[in-house]
Amino acid sequence: WNMGEFFILAKFQRKGIGTQVANQIWRMHPGLWEVSILPENKRALAFWRKIISSFTNGKYLEEMKDITFDVHQPKR
Repeated sequence: WNMGEFFILAKFQRKGIGTQVANQIWRMHPGLWEVSILPENKRALAFWRKIISSFTNGKYLEEMKDITFDVHQPKR
């Protein structure tokens, strides 16, 4: 499984909703998951590290990968 898109509106952030939703998704679809985050997005990185660690009781693999992006879409 891949968590490709995950967004909580700003007015609902920091209320535990994102954690609840992610946990529900993982319970509904058990198995191996991949969550991709741009390292520059510090808030998202902290959020995912915290909830993944909690959900897995610290049993997860974090891997940093360099990716090649489309030079014709530099803002992507």
